[in-house]
Amino acid sequence: MSPSRNDDCPCGSGRKFKKCCGKPAEPTARSSPAPPPIPLSGILGLERFGDSGSDDPFEVAMVDLARRGNIALAEVRIRERLARESSRMNSETIARSFNMLGWIASAANLLEHASRHFDESIAAYPAWQLPRGSLERIQRHAATAHTETTPDARENKFLLIKAWGFGFWSDVSHVIGQLLVARLTNRTPIVHWGANSLFSSDPSANAWTEFFEPVSGVTVADLVGGGFDCWPPKWTAATLTTPEVSKWKGPYSRVAGLWGLARGERVLVTDFFAGINDLLPWIPPENPLHGQTVHEIARCLVRDHLRPQRAILNEVDAFCAARFSRDGYLAVHARGSDKALELADLDGVNREYHARIAKHLEGHPAHALFLMTDDERILAHYRATYGDRVVTTECARTATDTGTHYLHSSQRRRLGVEVLIDTLVASRANAFIGNGFSNASVVVRYLKDWKSSECTLIGPNLFETANPVLHAW
Repeated sequence: MSPSRNDDCPCGSGRKFKKCCGKPAEPTARSSPAPPPIPLSGILGLERFGDSGSDDPFEVAMVDLARRGNIALAEVRIRERLARESSRMNSETIARSFNMLGWIASAANLLEHASRHFDESIAAYPAWQLPRGSLERIQRHAATAHTETTPDARENKFLLIKAWGFGFWSDVSHVIGQLLVARLTNRTPIVHWGANSLFSSDPSANAWTEFFEPVSGVTVADLVGGGFDCWPPKWTAATLTTPEVSKWKGPYSRVAGLWGLARGERVLVTDFFAGINDLLPWIPPENPLHGQTVHEIARCLVRDHLRPQRAILNEVDAFCAARFSRDGYLAVHARGSDKALELADLDGVNREYHARIAKHLEGHPAHALFLMTDDERILAHYRATYGDRVVTTECARTATDTGTHYLHSSQRRRLGVEVLIDTLVASRANAFIGNGFSNASVVVRYLKDWKSSECTLIGPNLFETANPVLHAW
């Protein structure tokens, strides 16, 4: 997922993550705000974001975020508030919320979404004129843009998905979210995990293809030599193979998924996390994915694009044939190590497993118990509790709160292979119990069509949860 809350913040501030980017930014008064990472040169000026005279502390904070250009965090907070409090909000407050969402959509040039949100604002509070004027301006601009600046839809466009740079399944989850961007923008995706991948043994190669088949027939080399224009402009033909450029701070840093949905450039480059949940509100009604759940979209993307290399599948086949009988097995994924720094009640979550395991084994006494864990302490506990029933792969584990992917190792590729094998073995089980706040557990859920009684995630599903921490600057 994101950096551990006690790690140094990757934005380069020198502060601990939980003291810097690990908590929402507090609104502060600014006479001369710093230039936003992404210039706001949209259709509507900031004065149309909302009522500048509002005394609602929440709205004051949202105006501050918009002024600083942090519309990604503003969007998350506004949608959270509407989902949580709309039944208790008066019509004017609801109207202002939808007006702010309309302004955010217009800033990202998502004009149809902007129009819908302004319509919602007008419906909530018809007497308010601001959204009406904004809607008229959007409609005039859309008519002009359609005739003068609409890019040629026949041109093949590309989405270059770079490595996120954290844990293996966090990186894959990043890819899954960006594959949705490719679907929504009709772009050909290219996944290139370069030197910033924690699972790359060769900085000059594409680590993705060490684990999975390419998601298309295009490579980054094709883009470098194609003479294409790129967005964000921090990327050019000369920098496309550079591992990271201003990912956490500086111009065009922390680029949220919504920023790329209406770009006309031939090459869109994404180096920052955007999950399916972040993009769900931006799926237009005419798209086949509109109205589908996060689970349905994730299952579709995983099924269509996540194809492990044959050599890895062969290892999985051999392990399952050697270690499991026809009686079947229960797979359990229990997290330890650095997950304790992200999930405060990890011990409580892990204690919940045992009652569920006992219930399953009561009904299936011949099942083995396949344990997928990164923590030596958890492995020792399970062996002491369940004895010879426990089956594990031989893989790197830790006895500390430092994740295995952060440990010094010359076998970076093998670390990724081990994680992938564990996950694929778990996906072949008769039943699965995992941690909903772990990317690995969530991906197991999407690797096959489980019956609801066969797959249990303890706690909230990470894919279905907003992560405002990433945009708290």
